[in-house]
Amino acid sequence: MPNPWVLRLAILFALYATFLSVYILVSPLPAIHLFGLEPYYSTPTSPSSLVPFITIFGGRNFALGLAMLALYWQGMYRAMGTIMICCTVSGAVDTVVMSLWGMAGKAMGHGVGCVLLGLTGWGLLESETAGGREKRSADAVE
Repeated sequence: MPNPWVLRLAILFALYATFLSVYILVSPLPAIHLFGLEPYYSTPTSPSSLVPFITIFGGRNFALGLAMLALYWQGMYRAMGTIMICCTVSGAVDTVVMSLWGMAGKAMGHGVGCVLLGLTGWGLLESETAGGREKRSADAVE
C-alpha cells in the first residue's frame, strides 16, 4: 500500500482532472481564461477560435481523470502512478505553451502542477515496487 499522503494527493489529482474537465466541457470560454490563454475573437460576435482546443483539452483530462479513479478503485496504484508520470509530458507541453503564448504567471502554475503530478506518480510506483519486490522474493523462496 502506498504512503497515505501520496495516495491522497493522487486521488486529489484524479478528482481535479475529472471535475475541471466537466467545467471545461460545459463552459469552454471561461475555461480558456482559467487555463491561461486569452480568448481570441475574430469579430466581436464570433466565438473564440480556442474553443475547439480547450474542448479537446477537457476531453483528454476527463478521460485521464476517470482512468486514474478507476485504477484507484481497483487498487492498481502502480498503474495509477504510471499514468500520472506519463501525464507529465502533457503537463510539460502545457507549461511551454503557457510560457510562450499564455498569460503571465500561468506557466508557473502549470509547471508546479506538472512536477507535483510526476512526483506523486513516482511515489505510487516506488512504494508499490518495493513491496512487489519483497513479495516476489518471498514467493521464489517457497
